[in-house]
Amino acid sequence: MSLMQFSKIESSYTSKDGCRLVWKGVEEDDLETIILNKKELEQLIDLLKGDSAGEVELEDQVSRIMVNLDVTEFNLKDHDLLEVKTADLQKHVLDYAKIPHIPQYIHINPKEYYPSITIRKYDEPKKLMRQNLLKYHFLKRF
Repeated sequence: MSLMQFSKIESSYTSKDGCRLVWKGVEEDDLETIILNKKELEQLIDLLKGDSAGEVELEDQVSRIMVNLDVTEFNLKDHDLLEVKTADLQKHVLDYAKIPHIPQYIHINPKEYYPSITIRKYDEPKKLMRQNLLKYHFLKRF
């Protein structure tokens, strides 16, 4: 497992439709960047927008992005595994795509007899979390 931590999403230098996902390491100049083209970004947005698990195959047809409910893994050819909390990636990607979204704080997956519950946390101030939670409960009533 690497010591890289997801940092930000920014526009791609190669095309206006893609994006760059940036990880920072322990050292100041230690950066890892994944460039997504338009198709890959759209697939990732669809998965994150729908709060669903899935896979995005990258252009080299070997590398993959595995989106799970808790952690998203970037399995890249000839590279160490990169991970990010799915909730954090969802916030960054949907904000970048300018898609309005309401964070899902509790996600319940009913299974055959034992439902599993996942509590998703964002790294944001408590005040903003309370506001979003109130909006969610208000919108849920309608």
